[in-house]
Amino acid sequence: MAYVKIATSRGVKTCGGFLIRDDMVLTAAHCNKEHLTVSLVVHDLRLWEWSRQEIPVRRRIPHPQYDINSLNNDVMLLQLARRARLSEWVGLIPLPSAWQGVCPGAMCSIAGWGRMSARRAKGSDVLREVDVAVLEDYVCLRNPDHIYRYYNTSTILCAGDPKEGKDSFKGDSGGPLVCGKTAQGIVSWGSLNSPPSPGCTPESPDSSPGSCRP
Repeated sequence: MAYVKIATSRGVKTCGGFLIRDDMVLTAAHCNKEHLTVSLVVHDLRLWEWSRQEIPVRRRIPHPQYDINSLNNDVMLLQLARRARLSEWVGLIPLPSAWQGVCPGAMCSIAGWGRMSARRAKGSDVLREVDVAVLEDYVCLRNPDHIYRYYNTSTILCAGDPKEGKDSFKGDSGGPLVCGKTAQGIVSWGSLNSPPSPGCTPESPDSSPGSCRP
């Protein structure tokens, strides 16, 4: 898990990300800002763990077909200015093979330092994780929130049961949707309604939307 710090004129914003190569982090394209820094081995943002690695971003590579209005293809690679030191605390997470996908009903996890509720303006200081279910596409397609009119069944996964009241939120964007030990998607967007509605994750670049993992 990578903490992506975005320095702006209005302060610091947060995104998540994950290490797929020792010099490459995968995150969301809507986190594309000029001043980005990636930190690894971060648990509590208020503390500086001795094993933390803070690495500037050398190059931002958003998906060439990223649509800022619909957030379709919300995927971006961050090339790090130097290679991360792999250790027992820093490892790589695999992407799915071309024939791998994830089926509705699968339980996956998301993690990040995002906001804990719509009533809280500040994100969490501590890295948090929650399990979410992958849902059938029609659950998002029939959602009354107008933002779901952009839902693309060939590139997006619907995840997070509103009955559970647990989901990703602002500040969690770019973090991985981990199913088993594989990153099957990237946290992208969702409804701001309360209770939480399902969120959307673009499928990992190598995944096949027509296949399911056993």
